[in-house]
Amino acid sequence: MDKGPKLIIKFGRFGPIKKVEEPFEIKPLTIFFGRNNTGKSYLAYAIWAIFEEPFLLHYEASLVDIEIDNLDEVIEAIKKTYINKEKTKIKTNLIFKVNSKKLVEYLNLKIENVDDIYVYINDIELELVPGVPGSLKGVPHHIPESYDYYKIKKDRKVELKVDYELFDYIINKGDSYPLKDIFLFMSNEVLDIIVSYYFPASRSGLFLLRKYFLEKLITKELLPMEKRRERKDIPAPIIKFFTLLPEVDPQYEETPNQEYKEVWEFLEKEALRGEIVFNKKISETYFEPYGSRSRVPINLCSSSVVELSPLLLFIKYGKLVKNPLLIIEEPEIHLHPDAQYALSRAIIRLINKGVKVLLITHSPEILQELNNAIMCNYLFNKNKEKAKEFMEKYDWEELDLLDPEKTVAYIFDEESDGVVVRKTNIDKKYGIENKLFDKILKNKTIETSDLLELLDDE
Repeated sequence: MDKGPKLIIKFGRFGPIKKVEEPFEIKPLTIFFGRNNTGKSYLAYAIWAIFEEPFLLHYEASLVDIEIDNLDEVIEAIKKTYINKEKTKIKTNLIFKVNSKKLVEYLNLKIENVDDIYVYINDIELELVPGVPGSLKGVPHHIPESYDYYKIKKDRKVELKVDYELFDYIINKGDSYPLKDIFLFMSNEVLDIIVSYYFPASRSGLFLLRKYFLEKLITKELLPMEKRRERKDIPAPIIKFFTLLPEVDPQYEETPNQEYKEVWEFLEKEALRGEIVFNKKISETYFEPYGSRSRVPINLCSSSVVELSPLLLFIKYGKLVKNPLLIIEEPEIHLHPDAQYALSRAIIRLINKGVKVLLITHSPEILQELNNAIMCNYLFNKNKEKAKEFMEKYDWEELDLLDPEKTVAYIFDEESDGVVVRKTNIDKKYGIENKLFDKILKNKTIETSDLLELLDDE
């Protein structure tokens, strides 16, 4: 089980969503299920925006405000540490209030009925230690030196330096802003999510037309956040998607990323049966089928190759920052069931390499493969010998196993007056429950059975 501070998000109304029943968690694998037009993309957009920039920048843009839950106790601990010159341990929670109206504007959306969102980082373990005086240099707010005050330790515990300047501002002057600055600087690191990336459902079409969009509609001048609001007709996550492409992102390399080789190599082999090749000199992408020496320009390839190219390029040639959150909308689009199974395994491999993933899916095949990975994980922990026999038979590796403790899933249920988001059960032995899929498949099976009976009578 993941150790360290816990992330909880409280949503109220947000577009078609009237209620999120339980405080919302983000785990290494987070899944959204639900019918079309139930607000899954809107909620994913909101999560993307919250983590797309560090909390410090959101604070400076007045998108979020910060509150330290037990501020008085933390101040007393700082006083004790400075006066007694001794280490002090204390726990605290950070609360970020997200202004939802500004968030909707930030996202370029046209929705009403929005409530403010609260992001909680709970159970932060602080170890206050006496520090060297003078490092604040008399600057009360948004101090660049704030990052010198803390160190993220094992299990994301925080060592916080207490010196005379910090003591003077907080205790003598009664000014807690330097402390807020320090927490703003550390919040994304202690949360273990540094940045989010969004891969929209329309990515294959956007990818095919990327050069047209970049030249005619967006241009590089409109890509920074302060400029992209000028394009009110395109949601911000889609505009930002273009910055992930090699034509825009200068951090793409021609040499594949070896850290994620077991992910992109598996996906190429099992889903595409060929390689995605990036030529940085001319900024072009090609597909090279196995057994062929020819390279096909990506724009002339099948829909499945085009569909997987943005994600594959990003994993294979891009530069993933530490602790990213990938939000992938409808990963199953254009993919044969075999390719969906392969993509599911590749996503599990990403998760087991430390990448967080949020999936929005309508695919029973993806759900089935995720559940197989949970069941195999259970078997592996109970009876390694049997598990290894199965894994050898079906060509599985330990990297393909999914720990249910790393997984959370939500169903978006339609009701007469709006959508309710509910957490669905995940059994550690059998996996993720999805009553929506079960009901639809059961009804369709009954319908088919009735038709077969009628045909037998003829």
